Amino acid sequence: MSRDAGKKERLRLVAKDRHESIAELAVSLGLQPKSLQVVMSDPNKLISINMVYACVKIGVNANWLLTGEGEHRIDAINDSRISELESRIVRSNDLVESLERMIMKK
Repeated sequence: MSRDAGKKERLRLVAKDRHESIAELAVSLGLQPKSLQVVMSDPNKLISINMVYACVKIGVNANWLLTGEGEHRIDAINDSRISELESRIVRSNDLVESLERMIMKK
């Protein structure tokens, strides 16, 4: 199973673990249910930095979400680790936006 094809199943597992429907999971992640459905239905659709951030906030291992590798739940993350991850995500998001602007100029 490819990494992207597996993301649909990984997101379903997250919803199941939280005793939520996919629509409820979307709301928990701060997304519109339709947005999450699009990510799940299209294996080429990328998971956004914001979605990874939201998953980390609810205890999902970002590496597992993106690649399927490692444990899927983060049982204990301390506040400093969350702050570090938040900073990395913000920096990554800034980099992605810069790259998108560079690509659009070409």
